[in-house]
Amino acid sequence: MEIREAGPDDAGQVLDFIRELAEYERLSDRVTAGPEDIAGALSDGRVGVLFALVDGEPAGFALYFFNFSTFVGRSGLYLEDLFVQPAHRGLGLGRRLLESLAATALEHGAERMDWAVLDWNAPAIAFYERLGATHQDDWLPFRLEGEPLKRLAQPAMQSDQNMSEDNLEELLARLNAEIGSGEGLSADQRAALEKIHAAVEQALASPAGGADPVEGMRAYVEELEDSHPTLTLTLGRIMDALNKMGI
Repeated sequence: MEIREAGPDDAGQVLDFIRELAEYERLSDRVTAGPEDIAGALSDGRVGVLFALVDGEPAGFALYFFNFSTFVGRSGLYLEDLFVQPAHRGLGLGRRLLESLAATALEHGAERMDWAVLDWNAPAIAFYERLGATHQDDWLPFRLEGEPLKRLAQPAMQSDQNMSEDNLEELLARLNAEIGSGEGLSADQRAALEKIHAAVEQALASPAGGADPVEGMRAYVEELEDSHPTLTLTLGRIMDALNKMGI
């Protein structure tokens, strides 16, 4: 019996454990994650995963990430998932996983560990209490998802889009002036930039159709980066504005 860290190549096994846990918790219909989602989160450090091994094979896992407490000014470790396969329960794997997580928390300067448990899962609640964990009954968890989340975000997103549109008009005027001056540009470069300018205007007029102006700009940003830094900066800012607008 040993504990090891999981990596992006273990995403499939992690997802299998997530699905087994969801089935145990009667929440299978809520699992929409794919292997690429898990692999990406492991690759960029958004989450960490520990495997508990029996005879060299994963028999349980713990998935966690770090949060931050403003009250104490230090990180905390949040345990999102803890699961041991039924055939391997009673071997102390859950405790070993939590011991390793506690060590990980302290190694990263974390002040505490937090997790949630379903209110009907009496065996798990009793297990956690034996470890010295306490139920935080003075806090109520809230969640915002789906349509209510989108509805709440809409005013801010619309405001960002309006700001992007205003900014984009100024940037297009600047690009037009720089193309017009033609300083240091070859005829082919000027023609390409004129096409980009037209493609951006077309995208603004009809966001759902037409060519993707950002693709054309990426190539010229690289080509002009050394010889035309001001023009490169303008193109980069136009791309940022288009991305904010979802174009």
